[in-house]
Amino acid sequence: MTAPNLRLNALDDLLAAERSFRALSESRLRGLIEVLTELAYRMDGEKLEAARKNDPTAPRSWTAETWSAFFAGQRRENPAWSGADDGLRQALLALSAERDELRRRVFELDQQLARPRLAAMTAETLAGDVRPAERRKSPPRPVAFDPLVSAAYAGLPEELAEFQPPPVPAEFQERFRLGASVTPKDAQANLRRRWMTLRILASSGIAPAVEYYSLIGRLDGISQRAGSVMRPIEALAEQAHLIEWQTPAIPLVGSTLTRLTLIRLSADGRQLCSQVGWQPVESEWERLIRLHQGDQQEHHTLAVLIFAAHARLRGWQVTVLPEIAGTSARPDVRVEREGEVLFVEVETGTRQHAGNGKWNNLAQLNQGRIALCARNVAERGTLVEDCRRLGSGLATDLETLIAVKMHQVEPKDSLWAVTW
Repeated sequence: MTAPNLRLNALDDLLAAERSFRALSESRLRGLIEVLTELAYRMDGEKLEAARKNDPTAPRSWTAETWSAFFAGQRRENPAWSGADDGLRQALLALSAERDELRRRVFELDQQLARPRLAAMTAETLAGDVRPAERRKSPPRPVAFDPLVSAAYAGLPEELAEFQPPPVPAEFQERFRLGASVTPKDAQANLRRRWMTLRILASSGIAPAVEYYSLIGRLDGISQRAGSVMRPIEALAEQAHLIEWQTPAIPLVGSTLTRLTLIRLSADGRQLCSQVGWQPVESEWERLIRLHQGDQQEHHTLAVLIFAAHARLRGWQVTVLPEIAGTSARPDVRVEREGEVLFVEVETGTRQHAGNGKWNNLAQLNQGRIALCARNVAERGTLVEDCRRLGSGLATDLETLIAVKMHQVEPKDSLWAVTW
């Protein structure tokens, strides 16, 4: 192995280690914020909920000073609390500083790696180490969207087909910087896909990352599993910190876990979108957290968002936790396709509902029909038996839906596994 390659490998190893340390630091910071959030709920839950209504990113986006101000009132009302929050504030400040320093070091290492990689690429090109077939590769062709799918995404495919990225505001330019080894053509595509992601998030609030891969991949005529589709979204989260992401898991059958990466705008991401004229809507993920204790009921949150994604890919327009005039009832999902409207309950178990009140309310909303999504085939069977005597209905389950990979789903595929 040559000396330059040894240096590149050493830098790669160092970068991997720094990223690992950063991930650990951010995990510790999230843990501390979870403790603070739980404490805040116990001390003044109403005040915290009021803050979340004003800012859906609260309290995740709060600084140490914001937390200190929140707890200041508790010191006045409860002298025993005096001084206790100071230690938590100092811990939050220390972890935030540690995370920021690690982010800086990772960025610097990225830059150090970019220069020798560019030199290596240039040397290979001069030596003729570029396959002729790669030079002659035909440009990708966009994939047409079915009108039902386009409607399910509120016309976004048509809007994004002619999408032109806005200028990057000065204070955010560093976050969009790419390595020196990236070609101008790849840099243009990467920048465009980052902005497309932000545009979709701001206007729709869709949470599953796989839907972004699908939309952007089809619009650009490449596989949704291509690294060039996934990397821009990863960069928005890991380098630019304009989006936040998590990959929660839900057991569908036995202990087998199904995972789905969810994304939402960070506080900085919301600020950037507002600056370029895109007023961000509340995301599906944030809405479940605000209205349905989504951060405490992770399995149910994930189940709702998996169902929502599969419904959209089958041409159904989706609203998570819809507001219904004249009633306090708030079913999990509203779906609509070609004039057919259904309110759907997503269940992650088979528990009985007192007096079947939940199913009766759902039947009233659906003109006598029940629509439900269970976790798996077995639980669907149990729930359907419970509901049959109450009227007609439709049912599906996550196990059946995910049996068809998302990139293979077509609008003609039925959303429902059984009707009665």
